Amino acid sequence: MTQATDITDLVNGTLSKYGRNFITDAMSTLQNYTAAERLMNKKRLTFDSGTDYKFNILTTADGNARAIGFFEVDDLDQVDGSAQGTIPWRFLETGCHYDVKQLSVNDGPERIFNFVKEKEYQMWQGFYDLVEQYFWDGPASDSDTKVPFGLLNYWLDYSASTGFNGGNHANWSSGPAGLSISTYSRWSHYTARYDAVSDADLVRTMRKAFALTNFKGIPNKPIKGYDDGVGHNFGIYTTYDTLYQLEELLGTKNDNVKNELAKYDGMTVFRRTPVEYVAYLEKNHATSDPVIMLDWSDIKCAALRKEWMRQTPYQVASNQHDVRQRFVNCSMNFAMHNRRKHTLIAKSDPLSD
Repeated sequence: MTQATDITDLVNGTLSKYGRNFITDAMSTLQNYTAAERLMNKKRLTFDSGTDYKFNILTTADGNARAIGFFEVDDLDQVDGSAQGTIPWRFLETGCHYDVKQLSVNDGPERIFNFVKEKEYQMWQGFYDLVEQYFWDGPASDSDTKVPFGLLNYWLDYSASTGFNGGNHANWSSGPAGLSISTYSRWSHYTARYDAVSDADLVRTMRKAFALTNFKGIPNKPIKGYDDGVGHNFGIYTTYDTLYQLEELLGTKNDNVKNELAKYDGMTVFRRTPVEYVAYLEKNHATSDPVIMLDWSDIKCAALRKEWMRQTPYQVASNQHDVRQRFVNCSMNFAMHNRRKHTLIAKSDPLSD
C-alpha cells in the first residue's frame, strides 16, 4: 500500500522534471517582466556577505596636476574624495503546499507530478510579480524595512527641472544608500519633464539626457569600477501610451510604408537602443508616463551569499500530518552604484499616479 511518505519522496524526486505536461497560463496581469528577466540572472547578480551590502564611490579628484617650469618646488596635497554606500538586506519568501489527499495515488506518478507542478507554477508566478513590482517602485517610506529598494520610490527622484536634479528622495531624506546630495553633489541623477511625444519635446530631451549621462571614466584606471568588463548596456523603458506615440512619430518620418499598417511597431530604437514598453509601468504609472533610461552595467541584484534562492524540499507541515510544504527564501536588494548614469523623464511625479 502506498504511504504518505512515499508520495513525498516521489514528489521531491521529480521537482526538476517537466516531462510532457502542458498548461495555459492565464494568471498574470502583466504582459512582460522586464525587470525580472534582467535581474534574475548571473549577469546582474553580485554576491556578498555581512550585515549589509556596501559599495565605494570616489567623489572628488585632487588638485595636484599642474604645469611646471625648471627647478620648481613640489607641491602635493590630499583631499578626502571617497564615500561608502550602504544597503541593508531585504528578505523575500514564497512557498507552496498540498494535501496528500488531493493526489490520486492510484493514477501513478504522472498525475502527482502534474498537480504539484501546477502549485509550483503558481508559486513562481507570484514571486516574479512581486520582483517586478519591487524593482520599479519599491518601499513607500523609510519606515518600510521589508521591501527592497526600487527605482521610483528610492533610487530615482522626480524633478521637473532639466539636469542633474535627482536628489534625496522625499521619503529618504538621508539619500539613497545613505549618500546625501547635500554632501555628494555628483550623486544626483538626470531629470526632466515632458508634455508631448514630439521631436521638439520628448525626443530632444532624451537626446540630451543620453549624451550627458554617458560617463565613461578615464582610460587605464588603477582601480576597477563596478561596470568594468561589462560595457555600457543601455535600456529605455516607458508606458505603452508613450511607446505607441513614438512609433507613430517614427512612421511620419518615412513615407515608404506602402500598404503595411503599424510598420514600425516594435521597431522603435533610440541611439541604437530599443525603447521598450513595461507592462508594470503602464498598469501603475500611466498618468505620469515615465521614460526611464538605465545603464544596466551599473545596476545589480545584490544577494547574500548562500541565501540566494535557498529552497527546501517538501516536508510535513507542523500540526498537519497530511500536508506537505516547501519554501524558497531569497536575501537580496537592488543596488545602483552610480546614479548620474540614469535618467527619469516624466509628465509629472510618478508617485502621484
